[in-house]
Amino acid sequence: MTTEDIQDRVDALLEEADKLDYGPERIAKCEEAVRLADEAKHDVAAYDARLGLIQAAVFGGWPEKGLVAFGWCVAKVDAEPERFRESRALAGFGMLGIDLLWVYKWMTLQVPWYPQLARKQIDETLDDMERRYRKHGLSLRPVHMNRTRVAQECDPDPAAAKAHYDKWQWALRDDYADCEACEISFRVDYLVERKEYERAFEVAKPLLSGAKKCAEVPHVTYGYLLAPARELGLDELAESFSSKGLALVEGQRDFVATTGQHVAHLVARGDLDRALELFERHLPFAVGNRIPKRVLDYYVVGRDLFTALADAGRDATLRAPKELGYRGDPKDLRAIATHFATEAKPIAAKFDARNGNDLVSRRAGFVG
Repeated sequence: MTTEDIQDRVDALLEEADKLDYGPERIAKCEEAVRLADEAKHDVAAYDARLGLIQAAVFGGWPEKGLVAFGWCVAKVDAEPERFRESRALAGFGMLGIDLLWVYKWMTLQVPWYPQLARKQIDETLDDMERRYRKHGLSLRPVHMNRTRVAQECDPDPAAAKAHYDKWQWALRDDYADCEACEISFRVDYLVERKEYERAFEVAKPLLSGAKKCAEVPHVTYGYLLAPARELGLDELAESFSSKGLALVEGQRDFVATTGQHVAHLVARGDLDRALELFERHLPFAVGNRIPKRVLDYYVVGRDLFTALADAGRDATLRAPKELGYRGDPKDLRAIATHFATEAKPIAAKFDARNGNDLVSRRAGFVG
């Protein structure tokens, strides 16, 4: 095939992928485009294919697949900036598709989820994103937002996140700002983390009414608001969030952490049978997941669920993938709870070692 033929074939594969729902099939289609371009040594087509793969992976439940592709694209841009554009919009193509500057937002969002990445590496990635945005005269709004996220996940001092949050709120919106729904949803998460529940509900109104939404919102937002609704005694509202939220996230790998929040809600209200069914059905999305933060969060929910089942004297049998590694009695609920705790605790410890504090272990209930 000629160079033109390769580009046309890659473009066709990416168009086919774009018509598919996010998930394994879409990722596979993009990976096929990457292989085709690589085999033909067509770097421009390979660059486009990898951008498509990153998007498919991030929203399809395997964001770790996007990290390697992201590194490849960054290297190409830095080596040949005139051939590989960081920005489509600034090159005159408009925001008709994602580009590297947009992808930086997704990558800097997920880097804190891997304890093997040092805090210095995380900060350097954000510094690199800021440098590129400044170079193109772009607003630093997305940079400040993701610095807020990192501080919230890594720093026990609320003032650290607040400093970045204030900069985020004051920064101008431009073509590279996240959609309003995503920004509102993270504001809700931020306020919930600070236990400013009434304010969180107020901010969430455009999402709860359906006025603002996107691919992941209000899906994750319902999960954020479950515990606050319970704590405020808004039981009917909590049940509404549970019903509406589960309808959006059930059966989707990318939302395994949010599903865990729904399981925790069912445990809190005493609906243990439903909690067990939901937990086991989504457990394969956590077992073997290459994002340690998602494994940790789901296993902590498993610990609490099986502890509650044991405390209630329930008769239940664990149904789990063999990859979970549990070899004990599937009816010994306390042993199962201990297994989840034993698997989760070292993951939390790795995050603590990376962060230089015990924030993650405290949030997971391993430290009083």
